[in-house]
Order: sequence, then structure tokens, then C-alpha cells
Amino acid sequence: MRIARQDDDNDEEFGAPSVAIKIKYDLKRLACMKLSKAIIDNELRQNDAEQFMRLMDISYSDNLAKVALFNRKLNERKPLPLPEDVGELVMHINEAIENFNFREINYINYSRAVTIAQAKLISFLFH
Repeated sequence: MRIARQDDDNDEEFGAPSVAIKIKYDLKRLACMKLSKAIIDNELRQNDAEQFMRLMDISYSDNLAKVALFNRKLNERKPLPLPEDVGELVMHINEAIENFNFREINYINYSRAVTIAQAKLISFLFH
């Protein structure tokens, strides 16, 4: 968690989550090297290396990666539409309402009416 620069106020906020994720794989590679050397040398060191690898699998969870990537996606900046674009959209929606054929009753016309109504409601929030 220190490597990922965990925020003191928020346990699910990290400054550098990718560093911690990458280090996990480096640590596992080192543990495999230690295990292979221990197998060659003696059984006591082999048990030590196997326990370290099990501990890595248990405690160094992928939850860090999931939380960090999810938070990064949430904190991604999404620019607001330009006022001119919203005005043009509102004019287009108003034109669609004026030209809408209320007398024709079928599924396609109903679907179009719903889409126009939803667009009008959404544009009302921006206008």
C-alpha cells in the first residue's frame, strides 16, 4: 500500500497504483528464482521460499488493481458540451417536435415520440 501511495484519508484512493501492480510481478519472479535456488541447495530454504510465495498469493491481492483502476475511471474528467452545441441540439429537438406527426399511430412513430421526449427532458437539464 505504501508503494501505491495510498491516501491517508481514503483507503480506496491511490497515487500510483500501477507501480504496486508491476512490483507484484517482480516480487513473484524473485520468489521463483529463490525457490529454484532453494530446491538446488537444501530443503529448509525451499520451505522458506514456498511459504513466501504462498504469503504473496494470499496477501498481495488483485483488489488493489481493481480498486485503483475503478477509481481512476471514476475520477476521469469528462468535458461538458459547449453552450452553442446545446443550443443547436435544443433547436433540433424543438423542430422535431413541431414536425412530429401525432396522428399516425404505429410502433415506429411511438418509438420516435419517446426518443424526442427523452431528448427534450435531457436538454432541459442543460438549457
